Amino acid sequence: MVNLMKVVNPLVESLLKFYGLRAQTIEIEPGTVIHFWAPTSVTKNQTNRQTKPATTAKLKKPALLLLHGFGATGVLTWLFQVAAFSGKYAVFVPDLLFFGGSTTDSTNRSPAFQAECLTKGLKLLGVESCAVVGCSYGGIVGSKMALLEPNFVKCLVLSNSNLALTESQSEEAFERVGIRSWPELLLPDTVEGLKRLLRVIVYKQPWFPDWAYKHFLEVCFRLCASEYLFIQIA
Repeated sequence: MVNLMKVVNPLVESLLKFYGLRAQTIEIEPGTVIHFWAPTSVTKNQTNRQTKPATTAKLKKPALLLLHGFGATGVLTWLFQVAAFSGKYAVFVPDLLFFGGSTTDSTNRSPAFQAECLTKGLKLLGVESCAVVGCSYGGIVGSKMALLEPNFVKCLVLSNSNLALTESQSEEAFERVGIRSWPELLLPDTVEGLKRLLRVIVYKQPWFPDWAYKHFLEVCFRLCASEYLFIQIA
């Protein structure tokens, strides 16, 4: 049986193209690449791996950066927001490192490193400043961007992002959810584990058959589970 996500992804990507975005892979440094969906105006004349700031493209709209949460990808998280905002904003949708098409051979797994790479990538695409919207782990990365480059990040919107997680907060959450550690929640390896994660992060959880959950696990978790274990979430 064909994995459902391998069918859904091309459809979602086609919709992103309809809204004026194109895929672009940016080499931040040797061994580190960030995969962006970015406005056609800054990608159509660029090579696949850009290492110098774009000089021919000029954004005609304010830049909006959308950062996904842990275990997801940019396109699966932000499709509806791209549809809503692409008319007024130049929307940029990256995959964070180790998710989707973004990779690094660096041993640095901190949100600050993610933030540094994203900022460099946006500048290479000709972005001079942007608004940042981050969901969950993406919000933590977005906050690091604002701290590192306060003149670059003009405004910051966070959703479900705990920027100062304490041990007592973690223990309370573990007891409430019925887990012993964050990896147990964030890195599900069973259908029931994935359902538990979605119950925590989704207000109205839609119904899917178990085989659909299995397909999502295979694409979004199992392929990179060994890398996820070392990502710092604070």
